[in-house]
Amino acid sequence: MLSVCALAAVHAAAAVPEWARAGERLTYTLTYLRLVGGTLVLESGPARAGEPFPIAMRANSSPFVARFTVIDDRFESLLDPERMTALAARKWTREGKRSGEESIEFNPEAGTAHRWKNGKDRGAVAAPVPVFDTLGAVFHLRTLDLAPGKAFQYRVHSGGVTYPLVVVVSGRDRVKTTAGSVDCLVVEPRFREGFLAKKEGKLTLWVTPDPTHTPLRIVSDLPFGKLTATLTRAERPPAEMVESESGVQVQDREEHGPQAR
Repeated sequence: MLSVCALAAVHAAAAVPEWARAGERLTYTLTYLRLVGGTLVLESGPARAGEPFPIAMRANSSPFVARFTVIDDRFESLLDPERMTALAARKWTREGKRSGEESIEFNPEAGTAHRWKNGKDRGAVAAPVPVFDTLGAVFHLRTLDLAPGKAFQYRVHSGGVTYPLVVVVSGRDRVKTTAGSVDCLVVEPRFREGFLAKKEGKLTLWVTPDPTHTPLRIVSDLPFGKLTATLTRAERPPAEMVESESGVQVQDREEHGPQAR
């Protein structure tokens, strides 16, 4: 039986963890129907005193896919580093001939989220703290005390709607990496929409069991196949990244867990 941790419990433990304060960059290869489709990069930090904590994501199509359609999606999020709640979010999307821009400003004191889409003011709606945009929610789940059988619930604002997100740790699995087979926790954030998953999709992450909960694999089940992001490089902080013939390595291996083997 799942033990559910409610909003209050999640908020009580909120704060940017020590491992994230120096900054992080995670680089993934995107594959769809077994074809390499592009690159996904997730970045966060560094944490600076008195400033919001930044998170960013960029997805680009591979040269082969770009011959047919160009994909260039960028997401940015700012979190309150102490209260761990969203302050702002912005995204730019370019997918083929379609493009768009959206920004959200969160007001933690008023408990609202004000949204603009393609230059048009869409107004403000209720968004009680703690609340996250979808990119911030993915980062936040990594700060939780993840273990098989646990479930967490907190609020996410996306598409002009604030709704509860449930994160379920469904079990353990092993993921093959260039450095060997790694034990992982299987985590299922059940989004309504956004970040790599549409309403009809399902998102699953395989994360390391150490405190960083680094996603080694992210799979989105879409109506016409699976979109898979596989970690190829972990930089924490980016300037300390080193490579070897045996695979990805990060300096200070014990601190950063199994993905560094």
